[in-house]
Amino acid sequence: MLSAAGAAGSTDNTLDLGASIDGLGNIVAAWSDTTSVQAATFDVSAPSFTRCQRARERDDRTAVAMSSTTFDAWGSLGVGQPGWSFGDGATGTGPTVTHVFATPGTYTVSVGASDTVGNVAAPATRQIVISNAPVPPLPATTVTRPTAKIIWKAGKLSNSSITLKGTVAAPPT
Repeated sequence: MLSAAGAAGSTDNTLDLGASIDGLGNIVAAWSDTTSVQAATFDVSAPSFTRCQRARERDDRTAVAMSSTTFDAWGSLGVGQPGWSFGDGATGTGPTVTHVFATPGTYTVSVGASDTVGNVAAPATRQIVISNAPVPPLPATTVTRPTAKIIWKAGKLSNSSITLKGTVAAPPT
């Protein structure tokens, strides 16, 4: 502790000072006098991402779950943090989000965060490939009695129709 004496060497105004700085540049200062102890911090480090997860590939029109874990040694995240950008113009907030990509393509998803004193983390980015959703097979169809009606007049086709009668199975659920 550093010591600073008051005027004329009076011990009533003695102030003990102490400060510490970490490897990221954050500072803690503490001081005391004969009646109280006080401290203050100076937070200069941004939050960091310790984990960022998302699927590598998904089908369009399917919800994709994504999550991130952030760490801030000196503070907490700001309101609505972390913030997500899905690469298709849509955004989201919070440590866990889901998003539905409407069309196939390769999208760059990014997540960023800031703490309550305004320190901003470099965004973490990942790519995700969205492909066309598989098309379900058509239901089975059975035609039992096709009939055709063709009318010729003066060597020209005048009218025709085809009638198909059968059954169609229910679509798969």
